[in-house]
Amino acid sequence: MDDLPRVSNVVLYINDAIRYDAACDRLAEMGRTHKTVSASVHTAPSITSILTGAYVPNHGVTSFKREVQDYQTTIGDLQPRLRIADHDHGRAATQCAVPDISRRAIEDAEEPFIWIGHSPGGHAPYGQHNYDKYWSETTAPEYFAEVGADFEKMRTDYQRGVDDSIAELVRIQSVLQSRGIEDETLIVHVSDHGELFGEYGFVGHNYLTVPELVYTPTAFIHPDVPAGHDERLISHTDILPTIAYALGEDLRVPDGRALQSGNPREMAHVYFKKEFYSDTGTINANFGVQAIYGHKGGYVESLHSRLDGLKMAAGLLLKSPKRTAIRHSGKQIQLFRTFIQSQNVYGELPAKVDELRDELGDIGHNDNGADKSEVNEEQLKDLGYL
Repeated sequence: MDDLPRVSNVVLYINDAIRYDAACDRLAEMGRTHKTVSASVHTAPSITSILTGAYVPNHGVTSFKREVQDYQTTIGDLQPRLRIADHDHGRAATQCAVPDISRRAIEDAEEPFIWIGHSPGGHAPYGQHNYDKYWSETTAPEYFAEVGADFEKMRTDYQRGVDDSIAELVRIQSVLQSRGIEDETLIVHVSDHGELFGEYGFVGHNYLTVPELVYTPTAFIHPDVPAGHDERLISHTDILPTIAYALGEDLRVPDGRALQSGNPREMAHVYFKKEFYSDTGTINANFGVQAIYGHKGGYVESLHSRLDGLKMAAGLLLKSPKRTAIRHSGKQIQLFRTFIQSQNVYGELPAKVDELRDELGDIGHNDNGADKSEVNEEQLKDLGYL
């Protein structure tokens, strides 16, 4: 059995765009830290998987414009505990899974609570976030226009953003201590995806299910939980059942498993889908990938045609806010090859290819999500998603 304690409260700190190698050692000084397979390489589907315990094909939220159906299990089923930070960053992603959620600062969250804080972390504009506002006055497109192809500056700015986000987590921990509820509260640090700085010819996240985007750090922080690295692999889908178990509740989810169950996983599913539209509103390209990752690598299958992969890669090279960096990465051929190949392998596979194909075939594709009635497109443009 697992040694996570039973608690009354949970702080779920969703730290945006944190690569595993960017923060795992620092987090391992604070709590028990696991290498985690992200459910997607895009914020909205990944956070929905964290909050539902379902893989992306099973909850159907592939973008910020989608939300789960009322009948789907979510962290909201643990209400009236649920609260969210009183800032705006990340609210659009959280609302994909839980449309109605009370806003509170951690200082004011009434016990018992589940408090969700979404930190800008390593998201662009790198290292420019004001934690009084939890966001930046500079937009992501403005940042990339200014930095151009200075990959070293990107990495330096990114690491500063990661460090700032960990400092904010420490501040939240100190609030729990000052309130005298540290022993009754489990802190869970999780990230939605990683980030790229010219690797594979790409910058940022989305599209590529590569190790640097797939692997993120999850840390469980509590006075009774020994700090350090834990070699057990987990998935985004395992977070919700683990939280429920720590709260003394049995919440059944489609794909996740509570760490306390003593049933460790060897691999987990990753999924990304994006549609591009022409000026007339018709679909111009349909891009999708799915993957199975273990602890040291993964197997990736394309769900799009070679032509659509070529269109996507060309579009990024010509129209993306990151196009200057992509053009000067020196790896454009690798980028195009990655986009058009039907299969890709990274690192050491967790099983034979035929077994991994069968595993992918067993994942449901129910398209359960629904279209959102309201979408803050201006915020998504500032983030570089539109």
